[in-house]
Amino acid sequence: MLAIFLAIQSDEDVLTSDIYNQIEALASLKMLIRTSLASNKLDSTSRWKVNVGWDFIQKIAKSIDFELENYLVG
Repeated sequence: MLAIFLAIQSDEDVLTSDIYNQIEALASLKMLIRTSLASNKLDSTSRWKVNVGWDFIQKIAKSIDFELENYLVG
């Protein structure tokens, strides 16, 4: 998940504790669900699943002027 984010975000200084705080917040809202058994939730080996629908994702992308379709394959 972080690799995808970093591929989209060009600023190398983006990976800060704020990103981890956002992941924790989304997890607490059940918008992200951890699917791995890594002991540390934010370990680089942790696996996550998005737990919201495509319509919701499109609305969020549109609200922040992010061209989501530019980053999708298919």
